[in-house]
Amino acid sequence: MRQISIRSFAAYRTPERVRAWNQHFSTWLREGKSVFPHTITEGGLTEAPDALTAMPAGKYTGNVVVKIS
Repeated sequence: MRQISIRSFAAYRTPERVRAWNQHFSTWLREGKSVFPHTITEGGLTEAPDALTAMPAGKYTGNVVVKIS
């Protein structure tokens, strides 16, 4: 069985830890060690309503970007 532990974190008490986290996380993003899931939909504004209704239905994971060109 897997376990999870949730602990609170207050940024105002440890600003130096927040700065350190931001530095580490931005490095991980640049190096590709951590990624944000996202979906880019093509079709401009005509696709925006479909993308919006598909999000609560679970079609997409993470951020959804509607590309307007």
